[in-house]
Amino acid sequence: MTQNNITNSKTVLYTFLLVLGILIGLSASFFPTQPSEPDRPVASQERIWQEQIWNTSYLRQNSDIVVKGTVTEVHEARWNTEDGKRPKEITEHEIFHTADIKVENTLMGDTKDQITLRISGGTVGNLSMNAEDAPTLVEGDQAIFFIEKEDNHYELFGAAHGVFYLSGDKAVRRKAPAKYRSVNLDQLRDSIK
Repeated sequence: MTQNNITNSKTVLYTFLLVLGILIGLSASFFPTQPSEPDRPVASQERIWQEQIWNTSYLRQNSDIVVKGTVTEVHEARWNTEDGKRPKEITEHEIFHTADIKVENTLMGDTKDQITLRISGGTVGNLSMNAEDAPTLVEGDQAIFFIEKEDNHYELFGAAHGVFYLSGDKAVRRKAPAKYRSVNLDQLRDSIK
């Protein structure tokens, strides 16, 4: 075979592969391998929960206690093992921290003058766990807290969505969409009764 014939054969082969690639690409757009998504939205359990969480009546119905209080201390994160040390196997929700709340007014349920809330997430040593919906509480925060009793501790019902930070005559959920972020404080109190 001459050098010219080899060059022509390579050119034909490359051209063939290029055309084949284009045809495969075009055919994929005409013949999808998976059915297309329906035009209507599909309800999922997560979406239903997300819609319900914005309703303060839903928060109240699912909380054991609702209080107005002030964060007095936020404690360092720790492991949820008995001794607080790192477990041999790390699984989800193993790092948490706590925040002490001085109760100024109990709006629903029975409680003490102080509650310690358990909040998922934090950093222990060089390992961090980020809980997307966890609130960021700092000392001095005044808020209305929707709380549920879990085994031997208290947690916020709805995580960050169960905290309404007080700002004048408004109660604000920092991680909520704008439509649900702010509510009149008197209206919020009335919805809890």
